[in-house]
Amino acid sequence: MKPGPRPLPVAVKERLGVRPSRINARAPQPLRVRPTPPTWLSAEARREWRRIAPELERLNLLTLVDRAALSIYCSTWADLVAARRALAKYGPTQRTKTGFLSPRPEVAIANSAQKTLRQWCAEVGFTPRARGSMSVPDRPGDDADDESELD
Repeated sequence: MKPGPRPLPVAVKERLGVRPSRINARAPQPLRVRPTPPTWLSAEARREWRRIAPELERLNLLTLVDRAALSIYCSTWADLVAARRALAKYGPTQRTKTGFLSPRPEVAIANSAQKTLRQWCAEVGFTPRARGSMSVPDRPGDDADDESELD
């Protein structure tokens, strides 16, 4: 691995408005098609897939080869939801067989899932900070100066 920050994907660089000379023109361009969710995803993970995939596709940030990464994101999301539900129901601590108070396993599961999600979200622009440095090109037909629709 090279030292320093990891390079951004071409689609993200384009949205950031990076100079064309700084974009790898020979970078692989996977087919921009929404992949199907794997059958092994839990119900919660499938709900997250259905929520996020259309928006990623709309932003041209989802391709056929992104299935594994999106699967990991969605299943990690489901792990976080399950851990948070257990913590809400049982609380963050439990009594051991010897009577000591210890954290429930769901605390570590939730913390690990949050860390993984935070890293993944920053990588693909799911956070306000990441989106704040992006610029999405105008879509054909969008004209910010067109006031005829206001009449």
